[in-house]
Amino acid sequence: MWEVMVPTHDNDGQKFPVSHHQEWDKTVQDIAGGQTLLGVVRGRWIDEATGAKYEESMIPVRIACTSEQIDEI
Repeated sequence: MWEVMVPTHDNDGQKFPVSHHQEWDKTVQDIAGGQTLLGVVRGRWIDEATGAKYEESMIPVRIACTSEQIDEI
């Protein structure tokens, strides 16, 4: 079981369109057979190279698949 944190916005702060997430969901389904989408969460992290602090919304996605499949995803 893997958990992938899918961002809701790009690095410029632009929200990804629903169609972008639907395409990603389909790709995961085609590779692994499905996924479990959880509610949007907020994350915080610090860029170790620059010290910049970031806060962002993400969608936790759980995927039951092999190591090879997660590498493809």
